[in-house]
Amino acid sequence: MGAKNHVIVMPDASPDATLNGLVAAGFGAAGQRCMALSTVVFVGGSKSWENKLVECGKYLSQCWNRT
Repeated sequence: MGAKNHVIVMPDASPDATLNGLVAAGFGAAGQRCMALSTVVFVGGSKSWENKLVECGKYLSQCWNRT
């Protein structure tokens, strides 16, 4: 059921807004709605995003309130 939705992250993407959106779309719905995110495509590489994304995944409640 549902789709395999993708997001494309451009090199000039806002880090905080992007991380919040990725976490909300990837984990917030736990795959239970058609807009749940399953794949991220990083244009220009993903290395600079990996640790931050893992951190947000581990500490979801802290990530929602990033400033």
